[in-house]
Amino acid sequence: MHSTYRQILLLVTAMAISAVIILLSAAKGVARQRSSVMEQKAAHSAPVDAGYLLGECNGRLALFRGQSPKPYRILQMQVYLLPEEDQRTIRSGGIPVATEEELRKLLEDWDS
Repeated sequence: MHSTYRQILLLVTAMAISAVIILLSAAKGVARQRSSVMEQKAAHSAPVDAGYLLGECNGRLALFRGQSPKPYRILQMQVYLLPEEDQRTIRSGGIPVATEEELRKLLEDWDS
């Protein structure tokens, strides 16, 4: 009888721990999805009249002017070397950059 009680208690404890792990994983997944949606909205709501748009061309960072589909300048930096969040932003619409100075600061941040 005592052994059966111990087994039931062990089973209930294991189920409770499993439930907590599942709930935490689900919450993290929802937070990640919400963050991704917010990034996409921010990329699409970026001002259209930004001076430049930092995007991707053949796996490298590229600078586009206005709405031009052709890059103004292709940079040496490979997109895959950037943090994942920045890669997603660049690939989902680009990063608006108002001036060459702002571009320089952004590139320095990634280079360090």
